[in-house]
Amino acid sequence: ITGVEGYVESIATGWLAAFFLLCNIKNEDIIFPSGRTALGALLSHLKSPLKPYQPSGLHLGLFIKDKVPKKDREKDLLEKEQKDFEIFYNRAKEIIFF
Repeated sequence: ITGVEGYVESIATGWLAAFFLLCNIKNEDIIFPSGRTALGALLSHLKSPLKPYQPSGLHLGLFIKDKVPKKDREKDLLEKEQKDFEIFYNRAKEIIFF
């Protein structure tokens, strides 16, 4: 139904769907997680216009990448993912908990 593979990925996309519905019910602007976060990477994959669509589990190939030396990619992605997720989380927390 969600177009992803894996239990964790299915739970994550289900949570996003519930969060988007809550935003709609509360007349809040929907906020989207950055493509540098796991949630955002899965969402970007789901919204991809490429056909035929292929469900996917989470992997580093789905994340937004910046041009950094190969040896520094994982560290760079982790630092940016944590920062971007914190921004999304803090805003989502305001919507969920009034």
